[in-house]
Amino acid sequence: MKLTEHLTPVLKKLRLSGILDTLELRLNQAVDGNLDYAEFLFRILHDETERRDTSSSRCDSAAPTSNTSGPLRPSTSPSTRRSRARRSSTSRPATSSSATRTSC
Repeated sequence: MKLTEHLTPVLKKLRLSGILDTLELRLNQAVDGNLDYAEFLFRILHDETERRDTSSSRCDSAAPTSNTSGPLRPSTSPSTRRSRARRSSTSRPATSSSATRTSC
C-alpha cells in the first residue's frame, strides 16, 4: 500500500485533502533536490495556503452583493412565525391589505 493511501483519510479528517493534489510533485522534488524535512513541509503547506486563498477569492467574487442599507435581521424559525401569526390574528381583525401580503 502506498503512503498516499494511508495519508488520504488523515488529510481528509484534518481538512487538508488539497495537499494530495501536489503531494506527488513535492515528494519528487524533495528526492531530486535533497530537500530537508522543514523545506518539504513548508512547500506542502504553502501549496495548501495558496489553494485556499485562490478558492476563497473565487468565492468572494461570486458572492452576491446586497443593496440593503440596514443590518440584516436574523431569520426566525417556522414555529416563531406561527406564534406571531396567531398572536396578530387574535389581537386585531384582518384587513384587506394584510390579506394580500406575501412573505419572502
